Amino acid sequence: MTPVPSNTVHTESPDVAAGPDDLELVARSQAGDTSAFNELVTRYRNRAYAMIYNMVRNEQDAWDLAQDGFLKAWNSYNPKPYLKGLVCFRVEERGAEHDRDPSMGWDACAMGGVQVHVVPGSHVDMMQMPSVSVIADKLAAYLDSGSYHKKKPAAGAFKTV
Repeated sequence: MTPVPSNTVHTESPDVAAGPDDLELVARSQAGDTSAFNELVTRYRNRAYAMIYNMVRNEQDAWDLAQDGFLKAWNSYNPKPYLKGLVCFRVEERGAEHDRDPSMGWDACAMGGVQVHVVPGSHVDMMQMPSVSVIADKLAAYLDSGSYHKKKPAAGAFKTV
């Protein structure tokens, strides 16, 4: 049985559904949002510790290795520039923190600019009706025309549609 670590901080919320989901936190972390990464660490540090402890059977080594893993994850993501444009979809029901960067960090990578479409609903129901219908219609228009990827690069340019 894995011992209860002496330095466990019980800040993990039992109701993770109340906050952003893991995929959203990963995307925000990849865009450089340290608070999102901290939330992921908070959610998973005890699980990482337990898994590593079962391998090394030393409490301090397990904490050190878990921390090393989280640091390696933070330092290893390095998005490469993409010379064309991107089309992104956001939901209406997002927190105010998402209004600071409508491109969700993608404008730093997409040299051809980012077009952001806002669809009804929340992150949880984005791939359900009516949101998925709006997304399908917008994507179909882009795929049929093929025009967005033919535009000349405009570094840092994005617009909400």
